[in-house]
Amino acid sequence: MPMLAEPWKKYQPFKPLHLPNRTWPNKTIEKPPRWLSTDLRDGNQSLVDPMDGAQKWDYFNMLVKLGYKEIEVSFPSASQTDFDFTQRLIQTPGIVPDDVWVQVLSPCRKELIRRTVDSLKGARKAILHLYLATSPCFQQIVFDMNDEETLALAVECTRYARAITKDDPAQAGTEWAYEFSPETFSDSSPEFVIKVCEAVKAAWEPSVDNPIIFNLPATVEMSTPNVYADQIEYFCNNISEREKICVSLHPHNDRGCAVAAAELAQMAGADRVEGTLFGNGERTGNVDLVTLGLNLYTQGIHPKIDFSDLKSIIDMVESCNKIPIHPRAPYGGQLVVCAFSGSHQDAIKKGFQMRKKNGATNESRWQIPYLPLDPQDIGRTYEAIIRVNSQSGKGGIAWIIQRQLELDLPRGLQIAFSKIVQKETDMLGRELLPTEITNLFEEAYHLKRNPRFSLVDYEIKADRSETPQPPQDGRTASSRNLRRIFSGVIEIDGQEHKIRGSGNGALSSLADALRSLGIDLDVVDYNEHTIGTSKDAKAATYIGCTAAQSSQKVWGVGIHHDVVQASLIAMLSAASSFLSSRPTTPIPFRPKRSNTLEIPSPDSSPTRTGKQENSGSIVERLEAAVNGSQADTKSAANSRDNIPPSPAYFPTSAASPLHPPTALYTKLKNISNDALTKHQDFVIPPRSGKAWHVPAGSLFRLSTPQGPQVGDLNVWSMHDPREKFWAARTRQLQSSHVKEGDRLWSCLPFMRPLCGVVADGCEIKDAGREEKRDERGGVTKWGGRCHDLLGTRCDPYVSNMLTSTSYDYHCHSNLVRAVLPYGLTEFDVHDVLNVFQVTGLDSQGRYFMEASPATENSYITFFAEQDLLCALSTCPGGDLSAWGWHQAEEAGGGAEDEKKGEEQRDMKSTCRPIRVEVMEVKDKGMLEGWEGAKKSGYKGMHGMHVPEGEV
Repeated sequence: MPMLAEPWKKYQPFKPLHLPNRTWPNKTIEKPPRWLSTDLRDGNQSLVDPMDGAQKWDYFNMLVKLGYKEIEVSFPSASQTDFDFTQRLIQTPGIVPDDVWVQVLSPCRKELIRRTVDSLKGARKAILHLYLATSPCFQQIVFDMNDEETLALAVECTRYARAITKDDPAQAGTEWAYEFSPETFSDSSPEFVIKVCEAVKAAWEPSVDNPIIFNLPATVEMSTPNVYADQIEYFCNNISEREKICVSLHPHNDRGCAVAAAELAQMAGADRVEGTLFGNGERTGNVDLVTLGLNLYTQGIHPKIDFSDLKSIIDMVESCNKIPIHPRAPYGGQLVVCAFSGSHQDAIKKGFQMRKKNGATNESRWQIPYLPLDPQDIGRTYEAIIRVNSQSGKGGIAWIIQRQLELDLPRGLQIAFSKIVQKETDMLGRELLPTEITNLFEEAYHLKRNPRFSLVDYEIKADRSETPQPPQDGRTASSRNLRRIFSGVIEIDGQEHKIRGSGNGALSSLADALRSLGIDLDVVDYNEHTIGTSKDAKAATYIGCTAAQSSQKVWGVGIHHDVVQASLIAMLSAASSFLSSRPTTPIPFRPKRSNTLEIPSPDSSPTRTGKQENSGSIVERLEAAVNGSQADTKSAANSRDNIPPSPAYFPTSAASPLHPPTALYTKLKNISNDALTKHQDFVIPPRSGKAWHVPAGSLFRLSTPQGPQVGDLNVWSMHDPREKFWAARTRQLQSSHVKEGDRLWSCLPFMRPLCGVVADGCEIKDAGREEKRDERGGVTKWGGRCHDLLGTRCDPYVSNMLTSTSYDYHCHSNLVRAVLPYGLTEFDVHDVLNVFQVTGLDSQGRYFMEASPATENSYITFFAEQDLLCALSTCPGGDLSAWGWHQAEEAGGGAEDEKKGEEQRDMKSTCRPIRVEVMEVKDKGMLEGWEGAKKSGYKGMHGMHVPEGEV
């Protein structure tokens, strides 16, 4: 339905509180509030896939490390899992520091309060948090209660809570605090809320040293932040014994204003804020504690929370919540300290230059355009600040060159190079990485690859041929006013040439020498500076030249320990640029190609008969074959037929990525469970799917705890789902079936390992079906092998085509459901690795499947080469021992189809679960020397820069 033309008929504006004498607009925040993290309770309950025990454990430890002193850990009466987790925290020595309060939540029901208090047994400091809705909406619709009943229940439950906590002698070992939340406070009558809180306070009897916490939530954000601030100020001014009360905030973000509401409410008198890291929570989330804390920090107020390593916090939050941090999220987003706009980049660059010029230290006053926070304070680097795309200008590009190469480009060169970068970004249609910009600069100005003109040797001396008179006796002749002669050897396109010229100095004499070669350049711009400050410092020289009698301008760059030689190199660089820019000049840097193979000479290559053969060039031999002059073409062809074909893809060097880190994989294969920290452990039920994250450097294991079952595995990069598993290329690079040591490779243009197989505990021989064995494992009598890359997932489209039925639990559908919570769709699901599945090609090249050889002890373990998102479907075909197109589809074609399937063995009876475990190596030293997977080094433009027909 479309939006209403008259929305006022359906929605009413929120009625603000009349508070003409409000004082909060004139207040400022001068200290941090008491913080409470509710990530493990409010945040966790809002997740599609809540954290498991190991994840909650790690998350709690992170919160403690960051400095949070009040942590809401659970809703113990809601589940045994939450109850057990709370007790584990409390009973494990050294986990909860003495100054940290453990908070738990309970509704106002006596049996649930009792259960909640029991979960806190043994705690040193505990906050019991009760809540009860006070708004008319909830009273009438949800609870069917009036004001009097609500007030009575709040008092009754508070008295009961007091009786079993601070008044109970058996609880004397625990320091108790009490928190009461009038839920939906922001939609409640302020007078009624105060009436309820006064009664609750009287029932609890707080003190100045141990105040009662009144948590005033915007359970659903319904108004502008100033209205919430008015409500808080009204409460603070009208509640009695304010000194015995801690006013707490709990804003939600339904209107996108939670941070502003929390800050204004602190100005209105609040003492405490409840929220989550990066704002996870129901609907649009809770208030973001990271933003609140760093907002204070940038105002010169330390939040008392350590965000120095924000990246590790992000990694933990993303891993546990399975929700990525938005790239534009304040402070934590990947792009928040990045500038793409040219004017922004130029301003930032000038700000850093000014800071350097003034000798600023890390503690100097921060004032950089567009950057309210020094990225280094939160563990970010300056290299990530400026990103270059088609909207970027010369300043940002020059900044990157300065950071990467220590070159301070003059303005003219900035303009010239920015045009090169602009052309590149337009052609690629994306941003350029700093390394790509650096490579582009080094190629454009001939700093790495050989320029067309390079200096081999030279000498510069004074030209005394025009000396007006000889020196006086005993005196050395002055060369101050003499011209200079350049004599040298330069290499042009690989050939050496001697040149000679004269001029007023080194550059002009070299320019004169180049004129003899038809290169007539006038120097119109010259800049130089030093790179480094040590004795090994180098000189960087930039020369702008125009061709004689034209306005065409080219630039050259020279770097050398000797400033004169640096200037000469720059001049030759400009000459190379001049030739490269002329349309009639061949494109530079085209690699030389040989028409012969590097084969041994005739006198060193005897044949099997001991005779020498004339190898000749490959071109000559091909021409001879085409012209029919080859003496024994047929016999040569026959001899080639007898040569077995070699693999199409093979390692070309010892450092080839096709060589896995064998030593590491071997160590990981043999690692004991005691040396691993388990972060996830769950079972995927039959005929379903589930997705999960795996951090780089971790292991994940798939196993069959109840016997044989086939699984369909998808893998993506956690940070960019466009990078996903490429089954076809993996099949080419590894084999049709994977084994230990094989890697799963990602698609173009990424082309790098996603993960590798470090242990394979599923053998065909375990099922007694091994006919033979080779270096890649067991083979059945039909030629089948295990862990299949030949086939792909079953799907409802092919099924419908073959059977006219519609079934929703094929592997494709299971994977689609699994990845939807991660923001992916059906179009992101891709070809799979069929784990525990035996397949092959028959004598006619047709795909076949055999029953899975897995047992209750079978497993396959992978090592994550980068941060991964994985998804697995437990195939509806089960162990494939009863495969058939009509058998699994009970939900589709009606009773007849189902009956048809039941005539044979029921496929459903062959379906079993698959267990997934994600584990971290405790000893990081075991991973020493391992580096995360790197993207393909190809930086070309797919031939788009080469004119048609020139390849």
